[in-house]
Amino acid sequence: MVVKDKIGRRRYIAFEIITKRRVEKREIVRLLNSINSKLELRKREACDEDKTPKVNTPTSGQRQAKPYNFNYDTVRLIKFDGTRGLIYCKHYNKDVTIESLTGDQKRIDGAILRLLGVSGTIRNATKKYLDKLNDYT
Repeated sequence: MVVKDKIGRRRYIAFEIITKRRVEKREIVRLLNSINSKLELRKREACDEDKTPKVNTPTSGQRQAKPYNFNYDTVRLIKFDGTRGLIYCKHYNKDVTIESLTGDQKRIDGAILRLLGVSGTIRNATKKYLDKLNDYT
């Protein structure tokens, strides 16, 4: 078994929104954009001058160092049906994402965001957390 260090491991967070009204997709996307800005700020603070590679003019046979791609670590909405959905994040951002989701409940007007669980694949997250709810309702 190979650990995916270079591309990273993925996590899919299943959630449910408890409210009397139907929550629109753009409200969830707005919440995820605020989480992405928090994650980007944390990354920029962690990348101080000592840790970032020094970019020199390349000589023959050398490559110039690439800047860190902050968009690679974004939190994204995978599925959403109005009440339940899946959010994608990296394994090292999972705790921060969950903390931000549960702490930012006030941003969705009068709705309670309940986390159902975390899985490593979309298929297992759907099977474990989203399909199970359809059986009981």
